[in-house]
Amino acid sequence: MSKKRGVGCRVIRRDLPGEIRFLVQHGQPCKREPSRKGRNPRARFYRPEKTDLVIYDTINNELRISTSTISELRLYREKFGKHIFGDPEKFVYTQKYTLAPLKAEGASSLQCRDVGGIERVRLTELEYAWPCAFDHTEEAQGPRRIQGARDETPGHRDAGRVAACAFCGEKLAAS
Repeated sequence: MSKKRGVGCRVIRRDLPGEIRFLVQHGQPCKREPSRKGRNPRARFYRPEKTDLVIYDTINNELRISTSTISELRLYREKFGKHIFGDPEKFVYTQKYTLAPLKAEGASSLQCRDVGGIERVRLTELEYAWPCAFDHTEEAQGPRRIQGARDETPGHRDAGRVAACAFCGEKLAAS
Protein backbone atom coordinates (compact mmCIF):
# COMPACT_ATOMS: atom_id res chain seq x y z
CA MET A 1 0.00 0.00 0.00
CA SER A 2 1.89 3.04 -1.23
CA LYS A 3 -0.72 5.84 -0.98
CA LYS A 4 2.11 8.30 -1.78
CA ARG A 5 3.85 7.63 1.54
CA GLY A 6 7.32 6.80 0.27
CA VAL A 7 9.18 3.51 0.30
CA GLY A 8 9.63 1.24 3.28
CA CYS A 9 8.73 1.38 6.92
CA ARG A 10 10.31 0.34 10.18
CA VAL A 11 8.69 -1.94 12.77
CA ILE A 12 10.05 -1.93 16.32
CA ARG A 13 8.97 -4.71 18.71
CA ARG A 14 8.70 -4.27 22.49
CA ASP A 15 7.73 -7.22 24.70
CA LEU A 16 5.88 -6.30 27.89
CA PRO A 17 4.08 -8.51 30.44
CA GLY A 18 0.86 -9.68 28.78
CA GLU A 19 1.37 -7.86 25.49
CA ILE A 20 3.68 -7.33 22.56
CA ARG A 21 3.86 -3.78 21.18
CA PHE A 22 4.84 -2.92 17.64
CA LEU A 23 5.73 0.64 16.68
CA VAL A 24 5.23 1.06 12.93
CA GLN A 25 7.13 4.07 11.60
CA HIS A 26 6.29 5.16 8.06
CA GLY A 27 6.15 8.20 5.83
CA GLN A 28 3.13 10.36 5.21
CA PRO A 29 2.27 12.14 1.96
CA CYS A 30 4.70 14.93 1.09
CA LYS A 31 3.99 18.44 2.33
CA ARG A 32 4.90 21.78 0.87
CA GLU A 33 4.98 24.71 3.26
CA PRO A 34 5.85 28.31 2.54
CA SER A 35 8.80 29.65 4.49
CA ARG A 36 11.22 32.55 4.43
CA LYS A 37 14.98 32.84 4.32
CA GLY A 38 15.73 36.42 5.21
CA ARG A 39 13.57 38.57 2.93
CA ASN A 40 13.15 35.88 0.31
CA PRO A 41 10.10 33.63 0.22
CA ARG A 42 10.87 29.94 -0.13
CA ALA A 43 9.01 26.67 -0.07
CA ARG A 44 9.89 23.73 2.13
CA PHE A 45 9.10 20.32 0.65
CA TYR A 46 9.38 17.29 2.92
CA ARG A 47 7.83 13.95 3.87
CA PRO A 48 6.70 13.80 7.54
CA GLU A 49 7.06 10.57 9.50
CA LYS A 50 4.28 8.99 11.51
CA THR A 51 4.33 6.24 14.13
CA ASP A 52 1.36 3.89 14.49
CA LEU A 53 0.92 1.47 17.37
CA VAL A 54 -0.13 -2.19 17.08
CA ILE A 55 -0.52 -4.15 20.33
CA TYR A 56 -1.04 -7.89 20.54
CA ASP A 57 -2.68 -8.73 23.86
CA THR A 58 -1.39 -12.23 24.63
CA ILE A 59 -3.85 -12.76 27.50
CA ASN A 60 -7.05 -11.97 25.58
CA ASN A 61 -5.74 -12.89 22.10
CA GLU A 62 -6.67 -9.43 20.80
CA LEU A 63 -5.02 -7.03 18.41
CA ARG A 64 -5.36 -3.32 19.27
CA ILE A 65 -4.43 -0.83 16.57
CA SER A 66 -3.92 2.91 16.87
CA THR A 67 -3.75 4.60 13.47
CA SER A 68 -5.39 7.52 11.73
CA THR A 69 -7.04 5.82 8.75
CA ILE A 70 -9.37 2.86 8.35
CA SER A 71 -7.29 1.56 5.42
CA GLU A 72 -4.18 1.38 7.65
CA LEU A 73 -6.21 -0.36 10.36
CA ARG A 74 -7.37 -3.00 7.85
CA LEU A 75 -3.84 -3.39 6.47
CA TYR A 76 -2.27 -3.90 9.92
CA ARG A 77 -5.01 -6.35 10.99
CA GLU A 78 -4.43 -8.45 7.88
CA LYS A 79 -0.62 -8.28 7.74
CA PHE A 80 0.00 -8.88 11.45
CA GLY A 81 -2.38 -11.87 11.37
CA LYS A 82 -0.62 -13.25 8.29
CA HIS A 83 3.00 -12.75 9.37
CA ILE A 84 2.66 -13.67 13.04
CA PHE A 85 0.01 -16.42 12.91
CA GLY A 86 -0.01 -17.42 9.23
CA ASP A 87 -3.66 -16.36 8.81
CA PRO A 88 -4.63 -12.92 7.43
CA GLU A 89 -8.14 -13.41 8.88
CA LYS A 90 -6.89 -14.35 12.38
CA PHE A 91 -8.25 -11.08 13.79
CA VAL A 92 -11.67 -9.66 12.97
CA TYR A 93 -12.57 -6.00 13.10
CA THR A 94 -15.26 -5.27 15.65
CA GLN A 95 -15.99 -2.47 18.05
CA LYS A 96 -15.21 -3.59 21.57
CA TYR A 97 -17.38 -1.03 23.35
CA THR A 98 -20.72 0.54 22.51
CA LEU A 99 -22.47 3.60 23.88
CA ALA A 100 -25.94 2.31 22.91
CA PRO A 101 -26.93 1.34 26.51
CA LEU A 102 -26.23 4.91 27.61
CA LYS A 103 -28.67 6.24 25.02
CA ALA A 104 -31.31 3.58 25.66
CA GLU A 105 -31.16 3.30 29.48
CA GLY A 106 -29.64 6.61 30.56
CA ALA A 107 -28.13 6.82 34.04
CA SER A 108 -29.22 3.28 34.98
CA SER A 109 -26.66 1.93 32.48
CA LEU A 110 -23.92 3.35 34.72
CA GLN A 111 -24.75 1.12 37.71
CA CYS A 112 -21.59 -0.63 38.88
CA ARG A 113 -22.55 -2.52 42.03
CA ASP A 114 -21.05 -5.67 40.52
CA VAL A 115 -17.63 -4.05 40.00
CA GLY A 116 -15.43 -4.36 43.07
CA GLY A 117 -13.74 -1.23 44.37
CA ILE A 118 -15.92 1.30 42.49
CA GLU A 119 -18.74 3.04 44.31
CA ARG A 120 -20.26 4.86 41.35
CA VAL A 121 -19.61 6.16 37.84
CA ARG A 122 -20.69 9.64 36.77
CA LEU A 123 -21.17 10.79 33.20
CA THR A 124 -19.23 14.06 32.91
CA GLU A 125 -19.50 14.80 29.19
CA LEU A 126 -21.86 13.70 26.42
CA GLU A 127 -21.73 14.34 22.67
CA TYR A 128 -24.53 13.58 20.20
CA ALA A 129 -23.99 13.48 16.43
CA TRP A 130 -26.49 13.57 13.59
CA PRO A 131 -25.51 12.35 10.13
CA CYS A 132 -26.32 15.13 7.70
CA ALA A 133 -24.66 17.41 5.20
CA PHE A 134 -23.03 19.43 7.98
CA ASP A 135 -22.19 16.59 10.42
CA HIS A 136 -23.91 18.39 13.30
CA THR A 137 -22.77 17.58 16.84
CA GLU A 138 -23.87 18.84 20.26
CA GLU A 139 -21.84 18.57 23.43
CA ALA A 140 -23.02 18.79 27.03
CA GLN A 141 -20.78 18.95 30.11
CA GLY A 142 -21.83 18.78 33.74
CA PRO A 143 -24.75 16.90 35.30
CA ARG A 144 -27.46 19.54 34.68
CA ARG A 145 -26.54 20.15 31.05
CA ILE A 146 -26.31 16.40 30.35
CA GLN A 147 -29.76 15.75 31.87
CA GLY A 148 -31.14 18.75 29.96
CA ALA A 149 -29.67 17.46 26.72
CA ARG A 150 -31.33 14.09 27.29
CA ASP A 151 -34.72 15.61 28.22
CA GLU A 152 -35.21 18.65 25.99
CA THR A 153 -36.36 17.02 22.74
CA PRO A 154 -36.53 13.24 23.00
CA GLY A 155 -37.56 12.66 19.37
CA HIS A 156 -34.70 14.83 18.21
CA ARG A 157 -32.24 12.91 20.41
CA ASP A 158 -33.47 9.53 19.16
CA ALA A 159 -32.41 10.42 15.62
CA GLY A 160 -28.87 11.22 16.77
CA ARG A 161 -26.24 8.83 18.01
CA VAL A 162 -24.07 9.08 21.11
CA ALA A 163 -20.73 9.92 19.49
CA ALA A 164 -18.53 10.31 22.56
CA CYS A 165 -18.68 10.61 26.31
CA ALA A 166 -16.42 10.92 29.33
CA PHE A 167 -16.84 9.21 32.67
CA CYS A 168 -15.52 9.68 36.19
CA GLY A 169 -15.33 6.64 38.47
CA GLU A 170 -15.30 7.06 42.22
CA LYS A 171 -13.53 4.40 44.27
CA LEU A 172 -14.70 3.12 47.59
CA ALA A 173 -12.86 4.54 50.56
CA ALA A 174 -10.36 2.13 52.08
CA SER A 175 -11.55 0.91 55.46
